[in-house]
Amino acid sequence: MSFWKKIGAAFSSSIKFDNDDAANCSIGGSLLVAAADGNIDAQEVQTTMDMARGNKRLDGFDIRAIFNDWEAQIALSVRVARRDFFELCGKVRARKNIKDCQDILFAIIEVADSSNEDGDLVEGQGNIDKDEMKFIKQAAEALGLKAEDYI
Repeated sequence: MSFWKKIGAAFSSSIKFDNDDAANCSIGGSLLVAAADGNIDAQEVQTTMDMARGNKRLDGFDIRAIFNDWEAQIALSVRVARRDFFELCGKVRARKNIKDCQDILFAIIEVADSSNEDGDLVEGQGNIDKDEMKFIKQAAEALGLKAEDYI
C-alpha cells in the first residue's frame, strides 16, 4: 500500500465528522501542531492540506475555506488561534463522540510525525519535537483523551 493510501486509511472512516466543529478542530489542530515551533511554512501547510484531503471524514466540508480561516487566525495571533482551537475541543468533547475526539487527535499526531528534517513527507519517523508533543498533550487533554494512549 502506498504511503498516501496509508495516510488516507489512517484518516478514513465509514462515517464523516457529524458537525463543523469536529472538522474545524481537526484542521485547526493539524495546522497548530505544524506551527508549534513558532512559525508555519508553506511546506507544512501543504503537507497538512494533503493529509486533510485524504481524510474521508472531511468529505463534504470546504477544506480550503477552513484552511484559509485557520491560516488567517494563526497569522494574526497563534495564541488566539490556540484559544479558539481549545474552545472547539470542548464543544466536540461535550458531544461525547469519542470517535471524533480520537480522529482529531490522530490527525494532529500524524501531522507532527509526518515530515523529516528536510521537510519531506514520510511515514512515522518519530520526529515529534518537544513543542509539538506539548501541543499534542494539551489537545488530547482538551478532547478528554490521554496522549500516551495514542502515540
